[in-house]
Amino acid sequence: MLKLKKSLALVAAGLMLAAPAFAVSPVDATYKASYMGMNATGKMQVASIGGGKYKTTLSVHNQLGFSSQVTVFDENGGNLRPLSSVDNSKFMGKKIDSTATYNWASGTASWDGNISQDKKGPAKMSAGDMDALLVNLAVVRDVAAGRAMNYRMLENGKSKNVTYRVVGKENINVLGKQQSATKVAGSGVTMWVVSGIEVPVRIEKKNDLGNIVMQLSSIN
Repeated sequence: MLKLKKSLALVAAGLMLAAPAFAVSPVDATYKASYMGMNATGKMQVASIGGGKYKTTLSVHNQLGFSSQVTVFDENGGNLRPLSSVDNSKFMGKKIDSTATYNWASGTASWDGNISQDKKGPAKMSAGDMDALLVNLAVVRDVAAGRAMNYRMLENGKSKNVTYRVVGKENINVLGKQQSATKVAGSGVTMWVVSGIEVPVRIEKKNDLGNIVMQLSSIN
């Protein structure tokens, strides 16, 4: 009987280890933001669209312009796997419209739109590759788990290695309360992560059209 109990315990432990490393949960977060130095509104969302697929959105807009990124993805072997993405941005007449297709059958990613030829790919993909939006979600997961934040990111016609590092702890105001946040930085993005909150509570990002700062103001 003792051997049977021990065997069952080992099986249970094995099942726990084999469980997906990321459980996708719906999120609807609103941010107070700054875009090109002016007040703006930001959104980050994760939602199921059926068939085992999900959509995550990051957007920010004000009277000067907007930036919107949408990625459709699934969860495969504990990895967030991008399937397609759309990037639309506009600021004072300068506009970026691009669409990415991630073909896992052929192992290649390609981009199309009003972008330069050198940003269209194709780029070779490997298991575990993500786009920038999925890296945001993975950073929150990995900070909570105390894991190294080393990723391969698909962007601008290429795949590249990116590493986020913990650069400190800060007490910041989150949803009306002072909370301890882990500050991480990498690939032109700085994020603040608070335990128990599924999205970054603050994001500072540089992009082709200017700097974006987002501070969490509500979450559902």
